Amino acid sequence: MQDLKNTLIKFGLSPSAAEIYLAGLEIGPATILQLSKKSNIKRTTVYGLLQELEKFDLFYIVKDKTKDKFVMADPKKLKLYEHERMQELDNLLPELTALWKSPEKKPRIRFLDGPHGMMELSQEVEKVSEQTKLEYYHFFGAEKIPLKTIGHQKLIEFVESKNKKNIKRKTLINKKENWVLDYLKKSNKTNLQFKVLPENINIQTRAIFYGDRYSAFVSLYPEIQIVIIEDPEIYKMQKLFFNLLWEKS
Repeated sequence: MQDLKNTLIKFGLSPSAAEIYLAGLEIGPATILQLSKKSNIKRTTVYGLLQELEKFDLFYIVKDKTKDKFVMADPKKLKLYEHERMQELDNLLPELTALWKSPEKKPRIRFLDGPHGMMELSQEVEKVSEQTKLEYYHFFGAEKIPLKTIGHQKLIEFVESKNKKNIKRKTLINKKENWVLDYLKKSNKTNLQFKVLPENINIQTRAIFYGDRYSAFVSLYPEIQIVIIEDPEIYKMQKLFFNLLWEKS
């Protein structure tokens, strides 16, 4: 019986309304008092629960001499109700999908954190860049925390993976990041361009702009926190700032 009750709850009935419906199915045409005794629910409460069942069209009333008796509807009604609800959803889907696909109406924002978030971001940048065949832009800030939490070798692997897939990108890097500079100078990859930021600019975070619509901002202190904004206009503005710094570097 508990399994039947749980199933009815999934259809949208409250636990108590499910008890009344099951009680009515079991005893057939019943008075309020009979439903109350069978379900162990107070008589005064049963009236309100019948109103809930009425919304689902799950009972009807028959006259038995001077008394009203409540007859629970065929359980197939639940299937019909669910079909109607799914039909309503199908009718709404085109409009809902149009809203979901409209970044011009509302930017989509996601959050990642920690080393796993950094790896997920790197994989996403790689995947999107491969699919779109577009160059991406990267501010390469301080690396103390990534080096500690992700490791030097893993960071190198991120770069090498993109090199192997010939993913084009431009990187602006702090002059103080010596190990990164040494690595980039040795790489000699035509798909990777980099410049060193002016000495008076010392970026302590990272930022990546990719896929013609994504802007990812990475805060490294005191721990890795990532915000990804999907919006073409924000992307265009960030790309403009990047190119201005590129010309000055």
